[in-house]
Amino acid sequence: IMMLFVAIAFVALAARAVWLQVFSQDFLQKQGESRYARTIELPASRGKIFDRNGIVLASSLPARAVWAVPEQVEATPQQLTQLARLLDVNERELRRKLADEDRSFVYLKRQVADVEAFRRDEGLVLTGIDYRAVPGLSNEARNRLEKAQPHTVGQAGRLDGLTPAALGILAAYLRREARRKASAGAA
Repeated sequence: IMMLFVAIAFVALAARAVWLQVFSQDFLQKQGESRYARTIELPASRGKIFDRNGIVLASSLPARAVWAVPEQVEATPQQLTQLARLLDVNERELRRKLADEDRSFVYLKRQVADVEAFRRDEGLVLTGIDYRAVPGLSNEARNRLEKAQPHTVGQAGRLDGLTPAALGILAAYLRREARRKASAGAA
């Protein structure tokens, strides 16, 4: 009797194997592929441009902006006043931009994060900085900074031709150097 039970179990297992491998093959193949084959879209960022000596001439930084589709904006005058205050823009200019329904979209404010970061960093002191040692800073920015010798990032931001990107690079360099000096002092 035990032999009969083992034989029935063996036949059942063989039948199940045949069912899975022959009759359910397409279904199981699709299920397996759906578990490991995926298409993931990764946005590409622009690369840095280097000169022949390996010095960065230009680099791209992400910029945040606030925009709207004028024909879809349904805001009360109080909401527009509040929006103008939040974005730190002229309310009349904001209303003018949103009244232009011929445009598919309008920028309400550009470089939002850059402006806020500049306000945070404008007090950073620039004394004793070798601008040639700041990686990513353009030659034009280096020349302007060396000529003017500003005392703070805020003063540097008022120089003609110094971009928000250059100020961001400069501020990041100053913060990184401050952390490096602090960790060297703690060691």
